Amino acid sequence: MRGQFARGVLCGFCLLTASCAADAPSQSVSEVPGLAPSPGEPRTQAWAALVGELDTPIGGTSESSCHRGEPACLEAVIGEMDARLAERPCANTAPFAFMYLEMTRGVLDDIDDFDDPRIVSLMDARFARLYFDAVDNWDAGRVDDVPAAWQIAFATAERGESPAAVDLLLGMNAHISRDLAYVVETAFADLGESPERIDDFERVNQVIGSVKSSMLERSADRFDPLLLLLDLEVGVDEAPQPVELIGQWRTVAFELGRRLTQASSPEERAEVVAEIERQAAAGAGVVVALEAGLNSPALSPTERDRYCEEHLAQPSSS
Repeated sequence: MRGQFARGVLCGFCLLTASCAADAPSQSVSEVPGLAPSPGEPRTQAWAALVGELDTPIGGTSESSCHRGEPACLEAVIGEMDARLAERPCANTAPFAFMYLEMTRGVLDDIDDFDDPRIVSLMDARFARLYFDAVDNWDAGRVDDVPAAWQIAFATAERGESPAAVDLLLGMNAHISRDLAYVVETAFADLGESPERIDDFERVNQVIGSVKSSMLERSADRFDPLLLLLDLEVGVDEAPQPVELIGQWRTVAFELGRRLTQASSPEERAEVVAEIERQAAAGAGVVVALEAGLNSPALSPTERDRYCEEHLAQPSSS
């Protein structure tokens, strides 16, 4: 049964790489949700001091730690993530929040190995802001300001009936498949394209690979033991493994961000935006549909809450 669950969830990873945008409803792009100035409330002073400078291009007037590529930039991002996770440590959104926190820590640990720590730091902070904005808009009831892929993720989490793996996948899909493309566009606008900066983008995939197993182990200790199954090989002929799939999602987002930059008219850019939004919403739909057909042995909502509460205070879960 557990092997069936693992194959089902991981084959869902495979399906998310397919082009299923045509099955998703079209969305107006006159005002793209989630791309307005940050409406959220910072939880930490470090993030509050930083967030207002994030839209300033590198080489502009800002002298923030992100624009200088200093560790304090990602330390502020991590501090904000940590504070937000502490507010709802066992919520159904927490597995994604925890995973994102751990991966950002991995980027910080390796920041000196990147060719251009400035653009990596600034992209990371802008990327996190889109996630924070989506969370805060949803919590404030500003649903129209929440991207469709995030709406599906948050609504599923609020129902509280899904396995932790499904909640994790929905967050990953919304943030990578949708948010990352817009952040890539800002990076191109700041610096233009160069082989070194593409190398840095791909180097993040290596960071993800290096932290994935330990991150899933700690996630399983904290949220649901079945999360460890996401670290297994798919067991399907010619199917890429989870880290490869995340890299594929990131590659698609990179190309869509490049297309946004290269759009020659507002109409052409609107077409790319519509594709991004449709693909991300369709990806979320794939995960939800996958869950419906799993008949999985996942923890019940009550068992999941109890498991997290019991393990939260244990040293191994920190």
